[in-house]
Amino acid sequence: MHAQLLNPPPAEVVERIRTLVAAERSAVLALCSPEGPRCFQMAVALSPADWRLWMATAPGNKLSLVRQNPQGCVFFSTARNEASDPQTAATLELHGRLEEVLGPEAEVVRRALAERHPVLEDFFYHPTTVMLQLPVQRVVLTERFHDVVVIEGSAAGLHEGFALPPSLG
Repeated sequence: MHAQLLNPPPAEVVERIRTLVAAERSAVLALCSPEGPRCFQMAVALSPADWRLWMATAPGNKLSLVRQNPQGCVFFSTARNEASDPQTAATLELHGRLEEVLGPEAEVVRRALAERHPVLEDFFYHPTTVMLQLPVQRVVLTERFHDVVVIEGSAAGLHEGFALPPSLG
């Protein structure tokens, strides 16, 4: 395993992250529960202005877990169970504290999610659906199963000058 801590990240690493997020329409949200880790498949959109990942949930167990312990990780993977995965697959972990999005900003999140996932539009606009965001504090990009790049917090420029283009939102 080869791990590098990059603060700030080079442009080519940022581009690889952008490409991966743009290609994957859903990801796995990992949360902690009293019984142990829980994972949930989520439709996601990335804020075009900064490093906030948006998603939505209905009231229930997942939302309760977020409220009890908002620390979470969203996991993307390009692995497709192919023989070539060890040479071509990449994973991306986005770590941070989940927040509920309220008021006018919730409408921005709803629209972004509905645009990226039109089949789920009714769910996003249901009156009980809660909009969530994950302000990203840590990024871990793993390529070829062993090349690991870690980008940490605001020192990495995750919230200043490290925005993704609107096409990826």
